[in-house]
Amino acid sequence: MTVDFSTYAPGTLLANAPGISLSLSGGPGGGTTPVIGYGFLDSVLSLNNSENWVLGTDGCPTDSILAIDFTSAANMVDFTFNNYGNGNGTNVRVYGAGAVLLNTVAIDFVNGFAPVALAEAGITRLEFDNNSGGGFNWIFGIGELSFNPVPEPATWAMLIAGFGIVGVAARRRRLAAIN
Repeated sequence: MTVDFSTYAPGTLLANAPGISLSLSGGPGGGTTPVIGYGFLDSVLSLNNSENWVLGTDGCPTDSILAIDFTSAANMVDFTFNNYGNGNGTNVRVYGAGAVLLNTVAIDFVNGFAPVALAEAGITRLEFDNNSGGGFNWIFGIGELSFNPVPEPATWAMLIAGFGIVGVAARRRRLAAIN
């Protein structure tokens, strides 16, 4: 599944997209819903919220952490990322089931969208932190997010049951042809 944030209109408040939910925290901001940026933010998911959009201050995010929660655990998570040359760098914390921290990926100086691939399996949450310590001194953007949802146990059970039914039907057909 791929979510291409550039397909949303600038200024779109985005709490949910296919397979994910989004939120902001960690700073003095008043809003908790990320917004699709504008201007030099390239119409991508940015570390901005509705307060920024209304004020027209796309260069001053009011929070420092963008969280992406997957509706079911995900594998093969990739995204395109730009922190617009942030001198503080950006940390991406990768969480699994039970809020277990699987990895922290440090992204230093990026000026232009670069692909990032995560090797962890069973990812339930990503936290993008602009390392401002709760201030609002830098921004970043995410252009695309791709991931493969992990099937639920019930899905596996249905798949196995379906193979069993097909096998029984094939065996009966073969036995009927012999008699």
